Amino acid sequence: MPPADAVPCDKINRKKKQILIIGILLYFLASVSKANVPGTIFKDLLALGLDSTAISSLAASYTYAYAISQLLIGIYSDRYGGVRLLLIGGGLFAIGSLGFPLFDQLLTMQFFRVITGAGAGVIFIGVAKLISDLYPERFTIVFGIALFVGFCGVMAGTAPMVKLVRLLTWRYALLLGGAVSMVLMVNMIFLCPGTIKKTITGQTLAPLFSLLKNLPMLRACVAAATLSGLYHAVLSQIGIISLMDGCCVSTQSAAAVMLAMSIFTAANSVLIGFLLKLFRNRRKLLQMTFNVCALTGCLLAAWSFCHSPSFRLLAVAYLLIAFPGGGFSPPASRKPAPGKIKPRRGRLPAADAEQSFILDPGDYWLIPPETRHKFSRTGNVQNYISIKFISSFGCAARVGHDPVCRYYLDRIRAVID
Repeated sequence: MPPADAVPCDKINRKKKQILIIGILLYFLASVSKANVPGTIFKDLLALGLDSTAISSLAASYTYAYAISQLLIGIYSDRYGGVRLLLIGGGLFAIGSLGFPLFDQLLTMQFFRVITGAGAGVIFIGVAKLISDLYPERFTIVFGIALFVGFCGVMAGTAPMVKLVRLLTWRYALLLGGAVSMVLMVNMIFLCPGTIKKTITGQTLAPLFSLLKNLPMLRACVAAATLSGLYHAVLSQIGIISLMDGCCVSTQSAAAVMLAMSIFTAANSVLIGFLLKLFRNRRKLLQMTFNVCALTGCLLAAWSFCHSPSFRLLAVAYLLIAFPGGGFSPPASRKPAPGKIKPRRGRLPAADAEQSFILDPGDYWLIPPETRHKFSRTGNVQNYISIKFISSFGCAARVGHDPVCRYYLDRIRAVID
């Protein structure tokens, strides 16, 4: 394949946009696959002679591979680029999706679920990387749409998938998803020539260790991981099974609750900007609200299981657990009016053409060279450094305090000093 710089830029971007659409469709199928095993086909797996522990291990294999692949590949996403990641992740996912329903042995099925989960994790990182390259100034909006499509995949993996399994049997239903993913991969391969950039060296695991040393960021990551893990455990593993066994309801009724959970989460992922505005951009208060909702849902579910399990009570409990599930998508930035800014000592008011905000000591503001901006120095402002450089790729204006960006900015400062 010719390198990316051998093809006109406009043609490259058109092809990358088509590849991005394919990547989002693969992410949709990956979300369907996440909900399928073991929730949708639990009884079918029992009919194969697998016990509950073995069936749960299939879901765990997918989840662990999904998480580990995202952690490792996410750090090196700049090195390999979005198109290359989608090729790797999509290929793994298609192979795993086609192979899983063809075998009955537990170890073989676990192997293909690991491949499927690893591919799904790399697909997610590839989609995010490609969106950041193509839409740097609208990353939040476009990535939010991609996440919503993923949540729609979770919806499709509940009640609609139950009907498809009844119509085709579980093997053919899963093979259909694998066949569609393989067709998408073939189309992606034809679009790839000229879009794969050269690898960039220099990425290391140092930012990860910097993150682990940042206690506030670590606490936020642990809270997000706990709530997200709880939601996915209910959705893909214990939700349908607990409702069918504990409340003696049909598979369709249990799947309807899981569908409501995924709809609830998808709506929350879209409305997170509104929630931030409702909470006056107090993210810590919103995070505490998420924690309280999830804790209340857990307590309601535990109380119901300890007494006589109630279908309605468990449905409410699961919806409370689902509420925080969509709260970790990139939120829309709040744009306070310039007149409302009340800087405290040591803070720096800043503004561009679209928004005004306050920089605290230690914050960074990444600004594209062409973006007009200004600072209003008030009070005792100190320890602010301005670094200007021209890059060969577009980047979106971004304000933050995360340790990864701080790590690289500190390295740049060390070179300049």
